[in-house]
Amino acid sequence: MIIVNNKGENDELLDALGHEIKNPIALINANIDYINESKEVKETRINIIKGQLEKIMLITEQIMNIKKYKEEPKKNTWILDMIEELVHTYSSSYKGINIEIEEEVLEVECNVNLIELAISNMLKNGVEALDEVEHKEIKIKLEEDNEYIKIIVENSGKGLEGVTKEELMKNKITTKEKGTGLGLSIIEYVAKEHGGKFTLENRDEGGCVAMLAIKK
Repeated sequence: MIIVNNKGENDELLDALGHEIKNPIALINANIDYINESKEVKETRINIIKGQLEKIMLITEQIMNIKKYKEEPKKNTWILDMIEELVHTYSSSYKGINIEIEEEVLEVECNVNLIELAISNMLKNGVEALDEVEHKEIKIKLEEDNEYIKIIVENSGKGLEGVTKEELMKNKITTKEKGTGLGLSIIEYVAKEHGGKFTLENRDEGGCVAMLAIKK
């Protein structure tokens, strides 16, 4: 699994993957309008093609961002400020969802953009897990011990439903039409880049709890 491997030689591969995926996309997009005019091609087929193109573009953007962000120096940042800004930025996607943030003022030295990318994926996964449940709630907590700063995102969804985090990552499983299945791998990668760890488990009261630990 390329993006959770810390070896430097993968940097060039990530660049190549990003560019190689982007190159044919322009050609495919240019031909979609022509195909759409043909009466022999059903509209559903066009929608499938467009959906897959959106997925490829999302994967490409994620890969290129990881490579770019990895080169940035680490600096001290207030995690709570970052979380509150992310929640505010994506607030339009969280309508009808109760989001609780336990305010704990913690500063950590980190690669800011990589950590923001990981937390954004944790929030996105948590929100998407609420699609099919009536009680929609996200809880965000910050904790620390002698070794780690911990960012914890809980959701009141259906839980892992018989699969483990490792199985989800290995098989790139996603239940969302426009999902890529890469979100967990990205969080895991960011955790390793910071000497930390990422866990995903079911909650006793239902739903999941995701924890990103950053080495102090």
